[in-house]
Parts: sequence; C-alpha cells; structure tokens
Amino acid sequence: MSKLLGAVLRLKDPAILDNFVSPICLLPSGFQFPPGKECYVTGWGHTSWRGAKPDILREAAVKLVNQEKCNHEKSYGGAVHNRSLCAGFDEGGVDACQYDSGGPLACELAGKWYLTGVVSWGHNCGYPHKYGVYADMQIMQGWVKKVTGQDETKKS
Repeated sequence: MSKLLGAVLRLKDPAILDNFVSPICLLPSGFQFPPGKECYVTGWGHTSWRGAKPDILREAAVKLVNQEKCNHEKSYGGAVHNRSLCAGFDEGGVDACQYDSGGPLACELAGKWYLTGVVSWGHNCGYPHKYGVYADMQIMQGWVKKVTGQDETKKS
C-alpha cells in the first residue's frame, strides 16, 4: 500500500512578498475544480523528455482530467488512485516533466490562486493520453493545516 508523503517548508524569516513571491491558498473544504478547468504547473524541470533543464522557472497551462479518463486503458489503466488527480491534454504536448516533482498545480478562481495538486508522476513528458499525475491537495490539506497550526478543527 502506498503512502502519501509530504513536506512543509518552515521559513526562518517571513517571506518578502512582491511581484515574484506570493502565497497560494488552500482549497475550501470539499471544493473541487471541474474537469476541463485550465490550471498551471510550474517548475525547474526538463522542457521535454530527456531534454535540457531551463535556467528560468517555467509554467505550463494544463487542463484537469477526470479520474475515469486518466484510468482508461489508453492512459494509466487503473494505476491512478483516488488520492491523485490528473491534468494534461489527450493529444499530449504539454506536461510537467523530470525534476518538476513536488511543484505546484495552481488553479485560479475569482482572482485567487489555489494549490490544487503537487506534481507526482507521469509517463515520460507530454505523451498523448499520458496525463501528469498530481497529489490531490483536497486530500492533503488537512495534514498541511495540522502541521502549520491552521487546523480548522482546533478550538481557540
């Protein structure tokens, strides 16, 4: 049985927020973006399978894919569990790649960005029907809130 592992970075000093550094929101409890929603994955990973690593942070627009399509025999044939979500395109071409693991999948709603997933795995990069697989932050957010002291079940 696989376990979801995670990490939260605790900063020595508060981050200085500017045009390049900003916080990201956790999803409201029970909320899920619908399949087809355009979201963005960012990272320092390869820009193609076995390609070069970029010198700058890159972003790619991907669309959320439902679990049924992601687990279809043309895709991952049932290998994607319900603690994960998928994003990409049927035709491939755009995806997270090697060394992007751990990076964010962010979706926007009403001017706010939400951490929807964390890059986990995939088959090569941008292959048709081989979507990027992400840890589902709706599942992980209870743990994040607990370790950051923001657990909404705590009594003050």
